[in-house]
Amino acid sequence: MRTCLPARSHDRRAAFPLSLAWLDCPPGAAVGDARGNFVAIGTMLPAIELWDLDVLDATEPALVLGGPDAVAPAKSAGKKERKARMKPGSHKDSVLGVAWNAEFRNVLASASADHTVKVWDIARGECAHTLAHHVDKVQAVAWNPAAASVLLTGGFDHRAALADVRTPGGAVLSWALTADVECASWIPGEAEQFLVSTEDGHVTCLDARRGGGGSALFVLAAHDKPTSTLSLTAAAPGLLATGSTDKAVKLWDIRKGRPELLVTRDLRVGAVFATAFAGDAGRLLAAAGAKGTSTVWDVSCEAAVLSRWPALSAR
Repeated sequence: MRTCLPARSHDRRAAFPLSLAWLDCPPGAAVGDARGNFVAIGTMLPAIELWDLDVLDATEPALVLGGPDAVAPAKSAGKKERKARMKPGSHKDSVLGVAWNAEFRNVLASASADHTVKVWDIARGECAHTLAHHVDKVQAVAWNPAAASVLLTGGFDHRAALADVRTPGGAVLSWALTADVECASWIPGEAEQFLVSTEDGHVTCLDARRGGGGSALFVLAAHDKPTSTLSLTAAAPGLLATGSTDKAVKLWDIRKGRPELLVTRDLRVGAVFATAFAGDAGRLLAAAGAKGTSTVWDVSCEAAVLSRWPALSAR
């Protein structure tokens, strides 16, 4: 479940953005050098574009990871153009998810419809590893903030998985789910626990310490339609926001493994595709959807939220 807005790809053909992640590592810079302000965008093409957000009205990305390398000339007049050659290490299909590694700042992960997950070195502009532990499209990817080499992935094969990129050919922990994976996120303050939302509206909480295939801590029937997005904030441990194509955004208290619905709102953005808490300002939740609009909700105005997390009022 992704919004599609027009962008310009490096080969001048229209490309549609499917996923994005902010990062501060300038392309080509040595690790530890000056920081920047960039966004990595996964597109309908098998390419990831890195744009410099400090350059006004930029017409070209600062770097393109993967994608077409060059287009061979037509064999002869009236015949179709030959298929474009791809850069080494490129995806072979659309890039459905991207995630930046805040500890290893030159590292970016991407999930693709080609059934693979790739780990990129931004400084070198090349693919470092390719992970092929899914057997269908991969949509969700998230680095563990407490163990920076551990990558959480989720795909249309109804599986969530954990891989350690230090051993890309090593064992992978995986869990069977009830439907295609829509979104995945680590729980702040819980180094081993994560949430996965699926197309059937469920949100499943898993603990890596129980091992691959281990039972879920809980399964929440959050929405009647796909739970397309979920968000958590360290400012309010246990506060979960979910969004769905049913147009609802819901707030939950998931502490102690017993989810409790606190508030439901239609934020008038249409089918909800994205939500995010505003960094340390945990009371602010942004949402965007099918209407092409976005909004910000101050959740501290909700009595059911403030009574459980009173510190939000001071932020």
